[in-house]
Amino acid sequence: MKGHVCIISSEMPREIRDSLSRDFDVFTLPPDPLLDKPVHSHPDMILCVVDDNLILPRGYYEAHHQMIDCITETCGYSLILSDAPRSSVYPHDVGMNVAVGKRFIICRTESTAPEIIEAAKEAGLEIIPVKQGYAGCSCIVTDKAVLTSDEGIHRALTERGIDSFYADKSGIALPGYDVGFIGGCGGFADRVLYFCGSLDSVACGTDVRRFAEMHGYEICELAADRLTDYGGIKIL
Repeated sequence: MKGHVCIISSEMPREIRDSLSRDFDVFTLPPDPLLDKPVHSHPDMILCVVDDNLILPRGYYEAHHQMIDCITETCGYSLILSDAPRSSVYPHDVGMNVAVGKRFIICRTESTAPEIIEAAKEAGLEIIPVKQGYAGCSCIVTDKAVLTSDEGIHRALTERGIDSFYADKSGIALPGYDVGFIGGCGGFADRVLYFCGSLDSVACGTDVRRFAEMHGYEICELAADRLTDYGGIKIL
């Protein structure tokens, strides 16, 4: 086993998958038919990790239990299944879409699966309520700070004294939609920020590089084309 497990969309380009497989054991998520097609295999729409718990909808687990069991066994995580209402219609599509840090979670509390809220409380995490239902898509949470493409989240974090850096999402690709989110473009582990595409392809690229420099992070651009939202790179 390698140092970490990496969970990505099954629609992630092979180039990116191959790059990630050099550092991680990579698992690709099959589509969830209950979600809108452009995001139906996005990790930030399908599952959430709180403390040492992997949380996801019961129906998705029942359809793909062998793969999920392999992930939890590899990581030593516990499994929590959610029975929250789920469909492609907002807000029933965002029950798992939560940004999680070591000391807090960020979410639209009224839309978040109750199992996530309960797991966060049991782990002693602060619950930061925001209006943005796609909080997980909107953030990359690191060991020191949060990189976010949502102004409301940025304000909420700043008000609480949490180091937050705002990055305009203009130009981020998300096939099927007008624009994607910064959190859906990447992930973080071991002081490395991973991105699905080139930061030079978007207006906020310079700011993201400045964010990395401020905190002493390396940047790994996994492809040379346009920065694209594939639902994030979940690294366990």
